[in-house]
Amino acid sequence: MTRKQYTTMTGDQTAASPEDQEVGHEQNQARYGCLSCHPSGLTPLASGKFFLLAMCMLIFSDAFNIGTLSGALTSLETRYELTASQLGLIESLYEAGNLIFVIFVVHFAGREEHRRPLWIGLGALTMAIGTAIAYSPQFFFPAYEPNWRSLSTNQSTEPLTCGSDWLEVRCELAESHVFQQDSRMAYVVVLCGEILVGIGWTPVMPLAMSYIDDNVNTKTSAMFIGIIQSMFGVGTIAGFLVSAAVASHWVDFYRVDIDEIQLVPSDKLWVGAWWLGLAITSALYFLSSLPFFGFPRRLRTQSPSSCAKDDNFMLESYTTDDPDPEEEVLEPGSTSKGVVSLSTLPSLLWRLLCNPIYLWLSVGSFSEMAVIAGLVTFFPKYLETQFGLSPPEANFFMAVIPVPAVALGSILGGYLLKKLSLKAEGAMMLALTCSIIALIGQVVLLGIGCDDTGLAGVDVSYPNKHMIDWTSVNLTSRCNVDCGCNSDDPEAVCGVDGISYFSACHAGCKEFMNGTFFNCSCVQDPTNQMAGSAQPGACPMSDCHMLAPFLAIMFIIALFSSLEEIPQLMVMMRCVKKSDKSLALGLRHVFTRVFGNIPAPLYYGLAIDATCRLWQQFCGDRGECWAYNLPDFRYTFMGVTVGLKVLSAASYVMAWALLKRRSGAGKLPSADSERVDEGVTMSEYRRVTENGANGGAAAECTGEEDVGNGGMDEGNHGELQVSPV
Repeated sequence: MTRKQYTTMTGDQTAASPEDQEVGHEQNQARYGCLSCHPSGLTPLASGKFFLLAMCMLIFSDAFNIGTLSGALTSLETRYELTASQLGLIESLYEAGNLIFVIFVVHFAGREEHRRPLWIGLGALTMAIGTAIAYSPQFFFPAYEPNWRSLSTNQSTEPLTCGSDWLEVRCELAESHVFQQDSRMAYVVVLCGEILVGIGWTPVMPLAMSYIDDNVNTKTSAMFIGIIQSMFGVGTIAGFLVSAAVASHWVDFYRVDIDEIQLVPSDKLWVGAWWLGLAITSALYFLSSLPFFGFPRRLRTQSPSSCAKDDNFMLESYTTDDPDPEEEVLEPGSTSKGVVSLSTLPSLLWRLLCNPIYLWLSVGSFSEMAVIAGLVTFFPKYLETQFGLSPPEANFFMAVIPVPAVALGSILGGYLLKKLSLKAEGAMMLALTCSIIALIGQVVLLGIGCDDTGLAGVDVSYPNKHMIDWTSVNLTSRCNVDCGCNSDDPEAVCGVDGISYFSACHAGCKEFMNGTFFNCSCVQDPTNQMAGSAQPGACPMSDCHMLAPFLAIMFIIALFSSLEEIPQLMVMMRCVKKSDKSLALGLRHVFTRVFGNIPAPLYYGLAIDATCRLWQQFCGDRGECWAYNLPDFRYTFMGVTVGLKVLSAASYVMAWALLKRRSGAGKLPSADSERVDEGVTMSEYRRVTENGANGGAAAECTGEEDVGNGGMDEGNHGELQVSPV
């Protein structure tokens, strides 16, 4: 009878061998549970599929936040009188929040011996709190009052017509803080909430990607990552649909009489219930955080075959006998690993920065992320401005056209890698081809749009004036010069002549009855020579029929832009040492934030502001933009996007060229190798670029790993396959 059998029969647990104790400890470590509670009934949850489900829930929540926040920007712009660049700052500070700690989090928490899902759960919980802070100004400040003149007159229900005079009283009230709400403080609170949301996002993607790659078998990991990436599209769709729904409800529906608000969603002063979508987001973040607190350090499904993948993760020509900086700093029994690990961080970062192909892929990543950040932030505004759509309509089209294409492209990218078992060179060619197709589509969009809003005094002339040029804006004409109109608040009206006027006052209307303005001196009635009438609301852009082709091309662009993400991500993870994988993803995260997500909304916003032709002026202060030069808006917005797409495609060309050159050059002799498990050194990179295929090798991503088959492919020496990790 063996000792193990004896102890089992007698119950003498103290006699268990150290090997048995270690096995039992490993089994317990792979069980699902929280703190010291690990019920055996929950053990099946410690699996890759359940982790995939939990990640899909969390990514859906974050994408839902992106959709609801982007859809709420127009309401925030009107509610708190913000400029486009200030709106861009909201998105930028969200990205800055997760940039602050990302390197330290992935360095200390990204190793296999740490419980990475716990950090992800804490991050999701932090995002729930940050989102709650972001929408809290709705409840800390008074209700929104769109009828400015009701504060200075008793005629709150009377539209502003020719001869109304209330600007002077209103400015006096604003100076005494009776009229103007403290929108600046509310804006600061929103910014603080978004910073906290960004901090919470820090551990999510870097730790989740490395956790999947370490615990899921090779054949399915890329498909897992593709499914997770697709949730960004699914969640954003839901977010924009919800945003479109809440935008049709008045912002203060729960505390004011809706019947007293004489506005409709198409009116310029309409503010939807922007905060309601964020409240739903906060609840989703909280619920999605809970499953992560139960996952173990390693999943129970990790098999010896998957461990073999770990041994062969780096390619043959990458590996040497040189020690890893992380492994040589500690003496046996040392307890100061956290302090010492911090000292090794610079050398680990330098190792990544000396990998040219990693750097070129990072350039492509932050270029693509800059495009995504700019489009997600301002695409609804682009649709509203360029095609005359209302905020609910713009959010709806955002949800049903480009966002589903993103989800489809992410899944398709993972599927193609799994199906075709592409090597590194083939995967980069796939990413490059998709990038070029998206670039061509973006160039085409430069010529698709509407050329004017039909607003009198801005881009069309008043009936009694010659056509104005593009550099002059004058809302005053002989027909309304005696009306005393101001341009503080647009209440656009549509004349029977088919021209939109900034307000009934600017149309010269003197009477209002049963919802119609009469005796409008600037409006020519086409049936006679008398003064015409006008209806509330701007005239539709009936002469512009470019929306359908624009949306069709946008769908193609979004599809191919998202399809390129998974191939280049898998190449990147295969070009670094396994122990550096989390840090490499974290550094990539830094690059995409510093050069992509953070500045992109700012310079997109500044570019949009530069095309404004008519600014709101409130008692000497500039507010939001009332009218844009539509051709300039289109050329500027799409021109910035084209420039970023060109940079992305160029970086993929460089990465592909390095892989191609390495394939033709073969492996470096071991005697000439300068690698320390870091991929490729800059000296090797320079040697290849100087001597070409006959002078050496740029052996980034070198070796024999056939990732699609789970290990080294002995029949394919020197060719890396980058199908599923």
